[in-house]
Amino acid sequence: GMPQSETPEALQKGIVQGAASSLETLMDFKYAEICKYVTIFNGPVYPFAVVMNMDKWNSLPKDVQKVMDGLGIEQAFWTGNYMDKRVVKSVEWSKKNHNIEITKLTKKELATWNKLLRPLKDKWITKAKAKGLPARAILRDIRVAKEYHSRF
Repeated sequence: GMPQSETPEALQKGIVQGAASSLETLMDFKYAEICKYVTIFNGPVYPFAVVMNMDKWNSLPKDVQKVMDGLGIEQAFWTGNYMDKRVVKSVEWSKKNHNIEITKLTKKELATWNKLLRPLKDKWITKAKAKGLPARAILRDIRVAKEYHSRF
């Protein structure tokens, strides 16, 4: 993969011809200046982690660790809501200032994409299972959460 910070230059120089990213990058990384065509593919692209040095974590009192552990769901919802609002602002800005063209995949096109991407998904499932992770349950939970939040 390529770091997000290197993608704009790679797009400008033709090293890559496209990028899969969340739409806030249109404004935040100024992709709208170089990407005139955007395709909405309805994929999960909001990886977000809150991390801490393990030594620092272990130095915290157990009650503080417990409180911080309990913030995961709240943080996930806050981040999701923030990003959804940021995407709307970014798309509006991109249309107004850079006249980008946005296309949404049809159900048939999305089915074709999903078929082509299936080997990547299967590879991820295999790797996740090898690490002892409940891969299919994780994907199911992502799908259910996405369907739930898409209603709003």
